[in-house]
Amino acid sequence: MAAGVARIGLALALMLALLQPMTTIEERAPRADIGVLLVDDSASMALEQGRAQAAAARAVLEKAAPGLGWRTLTLRNAPRAGTELAPVLQRALAGVDPTRLAGAVVLTDGRIADAATLAGLNLPKRPVHILVTGKRDRPDLRVRVEQAAVYAPVGRVVPVRFTVEGGAPGQAVRVDWRRQDGKTGTVEAIIGQPQTLSVPVLQRGTNLVVFSVPPVGQEIVTANNQALASITGMRDRLNVLLVSGAPGLSGRLWRDMLKSDPNITLVHFTILRFPTSLDPTPAREMALIPFPVEQLFEERLPQFDLIILDRFDEFDLVPDYYIAGMRDFVERGGAVLVTGGSDLARLDGLAASSLGPALPVRLTGGLSTQPFRPRVAKAGKSTP
Repeated sequence: MAAGVARIGLALALMLALLQPMTTIEERAPRADIGVLLVDDSASMALEQGRAQAAAARAVLEKAAPGLGWRTLTLRNAPRAGTELAPVLQRALAGVDPTRLAGAVVLTDGRIADAATLAGLNLPKRPVHILVTGKRDRPDLRVRVEQAAVYAPVGRVVPVRFTVEGGAPGQAVRVDWRRQDGKTGTVEAIIGQPQTLSVPVLQRGTNLVVFSVPPVGQEIVTANNQALASITGMRDRLNVLLVSGAPGLSGRLWRDMLKSDPNITLVHFTILRFPTSLDPTPAREMALIPFPVEQLFEERLPQFDLIILDRFDEFDLVPDYYIAGMRDFVERGGAVLVTGGSDLARLDGLAASSLGPALPVRLTGGLSTQPFRPRVAKAGKSTP
């Protein structure tokens, strides 16, 4: 009997050892809640002592809640986009434990460029307070172009939508507009409501229209009382001038490819001799007409959208006066495509002519025989 009890006791002891009983002693220390503080330091905060007011408000907040751990980030202007609050607020909240987050405070003048994006954020359910600097009733009208066609055919009339903001909602204001051709006009707009103006595309290249509202009272800043809309005009049909510096297969390939597109009007000439070449053959006995350099490169040049210089290795094929005209053609919005072989890389070729500054590359005189795959640049993707 005693032996049986001993065996049972031993079994219970082994089972208890397998369970590994232990005693845990915890020491807990309270951790402070975290408050996110976003301080606007954009250019507009320099107005009406905005930075000084923000600094004073920050000092009051930190003094009023000494036990709160503040995480402070600075808002600055994004290139060409204004002050963007949403990405900074997301970045500030990303590293904070939601259980410790007390809320967020934004010190700004209220000029936020991504208010619509901010409203759609999936933020933790914590309060977000926005303290606005400046004077409450100080007016600040501003014009914003909401929608305008980037490209449009020449001769078309396209709508440009703009909105006047910053005043009393529903108030009517006068908006003056001025086109690039000097024509002006006036329309009435309601603050906060989009307004549309029909703008004709008068020329190939840049077409500008400027909207402006007169200052009202003592505005904070008047620089934003104007807005600019830019529309690039194009033709329905692409007019192409193909000039071959010498007969060859490439000129024929260009001609066949361009002629196969019904939306392209092609004018093709091949230069068979230099302008300085002497030929005693009478003009009436020649089978080919002289190259109409003056007519093409001076009189009719503005009618073309694209000039292709094929195997145009010698820039003295055409007098430099007309080459300079092609450079001006590019600066006014036209396009020049230069194709050729290894001779094109010569430093005494087109790179040394008046067209050189308009070329998208700088020739070094060297050649690369390695495989190369061209890629469309970011600027190229924005063109039609």
